[in-house]
Amino acid sequence: MDYHSSKNQKILAELVRREVIYCISELIGELSTDTKYDDILMDLSMVPDYEAIVENNDELDVYWDDACAGYAFKDKDGDESECYDTWIEAVEAACDDHRIDIDEYREVFEYWLVSRFLANRLEEHGEPVAQDFLGLTIWGRCTTGQAIYMDHVIGEIAEEMEILEGQKYEWDV
Repeated sequence: MDYHSSKNQKILAELVRREVIYCISELIGELSTDTKYDDILMDLSMVPDYEAIVENNDELDVYWDDACAGYAFKDKDGDESECYDTWIEAVEAACDDHRIDIDEYREVFEYWLVSRFLANRLEEHGEPVAQDFLGLTIWGRCTTGQAIYMDHVIGEIAEEMEILEGQKYEWDV
């Protein structure tokens, strides 16, 4: 899917306008000076880099399995695993089965207040999200220097929602 066509960029920008509320990086920076928030902020800032883990471990082959309409992997005996709802759940289970430590992490550059809807979708894609941090729903954005609507994960979410040009629920913007 071409996320960068002018029509799709308008749709993605509208999705971001509706679901991304405000940048709170400065607030999180201030809160990080208080040790009582260390655990929550560590969880939000230390998100495993699942793509790198799979790329760097040849025995991890996580794939979509049409037979069970979910994600699966070959276990250490070469048998197909059970099905998982998300790719991330399957990668975590594969790492556990193959005794691979999750030791590669993505860096968070910005913190944004987002809707609960977007937070759930971002979480499904392995993005760092705090669903209830002092009553706030926060996304730890692992990219910076470009408009949020240009982030690949936003395009993937829009494509799954089928709101892009030519899709079933295409938004008219």
